[in-house]
Amino acid sequence: MRKLIIVLFLLISFTILNATEINVANIFKLNIPINNIFFKKYTEEINKKNNKKIIFSYYLINYKSFEYIELRVYFRVNENINDDLIKKITDINKTRDNFFSFGIGDEYNTMQEDTKNIDILNSKKGLKIKKYITDWASSMSTDLLLYNFKLDHKLFNECLIEFVNIYQTTEKKFPKNLKTPFIDDLISKNDKSVYFYKMLDDVIKNIELLEFDENAKIEPTITYLIPKVNNLRFRETPDLNGKYIRSLKQGEKLELIEKGKTETINGTKGTWVKVKTEQGEVGWCFDAYLEEVKKK
Repeated sequence: MRKLIIVLFLLISFTILNATEINVANIFKLNIPINNIFFKKYTEEINKKNNKKIIFSYYLINYKSFEYIELRVYFRVNENINDDLIKKITDINKTRDNFFSFGIGDEYNTMQEDTKNIDILNSKKGLKIKKYITDWASSMSTDLLLYNFKLDHKLFNECLIEFVNIYQTTEKKFPKNLKTPFIDDLISKNDKSVYFYKMLDDVIKNIELLEFDENAKIEPTITYLIPKVNNLRFRETPDLNGKYIRSLKQGEKLELIEKGKTETINGTKGTWVKVKTEQGEVGWCFDAYLEEVKKK
């Protein structure tokens, strides 16, 4: 009996040492089957800009005593999803405005346009995953490994996973023209220098998408505004020369459709907003003279 307990203990210890499970925003799990790799979560938050939302998860990875590998995960959120619902479905509890973009810099668009991308398949979920590797990431980092796939999900429609500074974990430095086919060729030859790349491919192929509450009520986020002044100009286009529709009354309820450009008019800074009146009229007005009201 004592020997059995010792064997079970050793098996459990081996499992713990050789598998690091990461739950990303309670949307999916990654299982990293490698010794001495540690993840430190820095942030997980909803980022908003111009009525668009991104869920952003950021980790630092410690592997082979190197502390600057980064894992960045971005989820594009379907339009008009309420923040409270996102927080309910995920384990995120904070929101930040002025998110910079989907991905860092231009690599997302570069990846989408590159014809040398490698397609891999997650057989469990039938996910078609696009992989892209480059020797450029930003002025502060080196090589970048990207995975991108679409999600058939009520809340999220696309995911981008970035690993940055991967080559530092290998035994030799790669050439400056590092590209996806170069790494995949080394992987096919079982080159040990790309073991970490191969391991991450296997991790992504076996990504586990988590279930969420199918009965959760998904309501669009609707913002209502009212003029703080009488006779606020309502125009067809967002500028002072836009065709005049009519004057809005103080307290008249308006539904926000989208935000336009920000500028200063007569010494007052504000943003042009496209709104819909209770009569169904659609037009633009200057939000320096509007205030938000809570939906009842």
